[in-house]
Amino acid sequence: MKCNRPRKPLSMMCMLIVALMMVVSVSSRTAYSHNSRSTEDTVRIKRAKFFSIPRADKVAVWEAERARQRGKWELRRHKLASGGFYVRPIELSSDTMLEFPFKVREPISIMVYPLWWRHGERLPARRFPYPLERKPGPDAIATWRKNLLFFTAPANGRIGVFDITAKRVIKAVDIGGYITDLVVDGEFDKVYIADAIGNRVVVLDPRHLRVSNEIKVPACPWSLALSDGILYVACRDGRAVVAIDSLFERVIAQAQLPMPALHVEVHGERVIVWLEPRVFDVAKLQTIKPEREQYAFGRRTGAEYGPRRKPGWKRFYCAGAHTIRIETLTEKGWTRKLLDVKQVTGAPKSVTQLPQPLRDTPGPDALCIYGSRLFFTSPSTGRVGVIDIAKERVERALDIGGYLSDIVADPLRGRVYVADAIGNRIVTIDAQQLKVLNSIRVPALPVALEMFTPPGFLRGCAPMLFAGCWRAKSVIGIDPAQSKITWQSNLPIEPRYLCVVTPPNPGWWPLIPVDRIQLEALRTRLAVASMPIAFTKRELKFVEPAHVAPRFGRRSEVIQELGGGARRVIGVDNYHTIRVALYDGQGRMLSEDWVDVTNVTDPQLRSEPQPLTPLDKPGTVTIALDDGPEYHWRREIWMTPKQGILLVNETDEFWRWNAPVFSLPAGEHVIRVRAYSGYAQLDGLRIRRTLKGRLRMRIYGHQPMEMLPMRYRSVFYYDEPVELRVELKNLLPISQ
Repeated sequence: MKCNRPRKPLSMMCMLIVALMMVVSVSSRTAYSHNSRSTEDTVRIKRAKFFSIPRADKVAVWEAERARQRGKWELRRHKLASGGFYVRPIELSSDTMLEFPFKVREPISIMVYPLWWRHGERLPARRFPYPLERKPGPDAIATWRKNLLFFTAPANGRIGVFDITAKRVIKAVDIGGYITDLVVDGEFDKVYIADAIGNRVVVLDPRHLRVSNEIKVPACPWSLALSDGILYVACRDGRAVVAIDSLFERVIAQAQLPMPALHVEVHGERVIVWLEPRVFDVAKLQTIKPEREQYAFGRRTGAEYGPRRKPGWKRFYCAGAHTIRIETLTEKGWTRKLLDVKQVTGAPKSVTQLPQPLRDTPGPDALCIYGSRLFFTSPSTGRVGVIDIAKERVERALDIGGYLSDIVADPLRGRVYVADAIGNRIVTIDAQQLKVLNSIRVPALPVALEMFTPPGFLRGCAPMLFAGCWRAKSVIGIDPAQSKITWQSNLPIEPRYLCVVTPPNPGWWPLIPVDRIQLEALRTRLAVASMPIAFTKRELKFVEPAHVAPRFGRRSEVIQELGGGARRVIGVDNYHTIRVALYDGQGRMLSEDWVDVTNVTDPQLRSEPQPLTPLDKPGTVTIALDDGPEYHWRREIWMTPKQGILLVNETDEFWRWNAPVFSLPAGEHVIRVRAYSGYAQLDGLRIRRTLKGRLRMRIYGHQPMEMLPMRYRSVFYYDEPVELRVELKNLLPISQ
């Protein structure tokens, strides 16, 4: 009920408070909201002609308000700011930067890092291929003449050369860019290397370990395959696959693709190309960039029941026509049984002519479990079989009709959904009463289903049934409660596989790298993949969608036969090591060695930071010297690479590891700070001299007495003198 009561007049004290707040608000806007021009009209800021380099034991602060401003900047006054002012950009452009001119009388090296105002953005740079993981390596390997192993260090842009017999790295070849794959041509003695940033295939001479040629290809070469003297290159951003004659090192054929390419292989007389999946944010139902190369795509040819690794755990597999294999874990171990389901799959066919990608099969083809029942499809007969898990026998057969392309269970509502590809419908089955409830009309040829059931820690999320429709080239979302389509998105290619990826339980977040949390822990994703595409060899003419596994493997393992059944297995896994294992003829491991190759693969061990590339996403600001390349304002090293000591942000030790370092000849120079965010608030630059790149220091301790236990050799009393030997080496061609 609404009442119209007369308002009481404000007291005199309230009126005074309101008036005072208005005055303070106006004065605050006047004092702190000037742009650079209006502030200079009231406060004269003297621009520095040249900033001064500090002494060796000092840190200089170059005030941001005294720098030369390019573009539009706002000057803000605050008594706590260094020099009384700090700046922020008003508009962003390629010319929005601050220039700090200075000159040096002799060659020196300096560290440069920002002095931020207390508020504002401090985002790090995101390196290519973000949001995909930036791999350190070794990532891909290949052997040449059985004794040399070549491996990639993608983030460092290097190729490592490993002596298999001696089990050590003999050389690292700097290629540059971001290395995505390599392959060895034993016939012509060449190593082909894909550089995704440089849009090139680099040819390396394995005899002399030097680059002999470069071949330009479409944007972002991502995978290589070699067959019969032809090198095939899958180019991700270029959406193409090209063929290169390995003898003449030139492109002879090219085929465009509807989606970015991720992998290429040669199977017999066909070139198979795997395409990048299309990924959606389930909460917003919007397209996002994939955060990984591959998802858990695949057909539901297996299911499991019961607690894992405990007696009573059962696993079910499609074991061929009319057969399901049942594996049961007992107290004595695994038992296996083949269950004949011909009473379901042996019925007459319901369809005769099948379009792509459907295949004529009686099944079992796809499995799902609800409660104590196993449901499976018999595609060609249009029937769904039901197995009593406890009794391990067929309980019933449901006649659905059409061609059953997929099946999935909804545990919250006690439903099972079956896709009828020929009838363009999704049939709802009551999983408890085993009867058909309804049919949902969908776009043409539904071939894949995926059920999103939110876990308990995802509160507020609604379940949704997704379906991929082949002929309609679309993916749809169905509300299970209403049994109707609530969302649809068109695709550039026919969908074949669906996969919902839910974020991990928040208890796992500490194990996720901080730059991956927003990608993997804060949103649920729906990934949609097509079938790989087959082309003819050499001419690269389209043939058909390839019926091969949706997942592919990188060149991460090499097996060498040693005779007598013995073999050597060499493997890598992007953890800075190479594994070398020997097995005898019976498969027993004889030896296993892990070789550390961090000197080649670890970017944090580089003496100088890597400049940003056009494919990197800069952070809040970048720092450059003169007209040189731009560098990230922080190297993102939070733990010393060798000792594993945690670094505390903003300390001197932290910046010794993280600040960009510039080696300068004598003369005039300019430090350029470019803003990439309107929320950057810069108080100045901090400058410090350094000996990085100029002097190398090594510290040697004396040989300890053998009688002293090992655990005491690095322990000293507080007043015990410690004697060390320091070796200094000049790294410059001139005396200093």
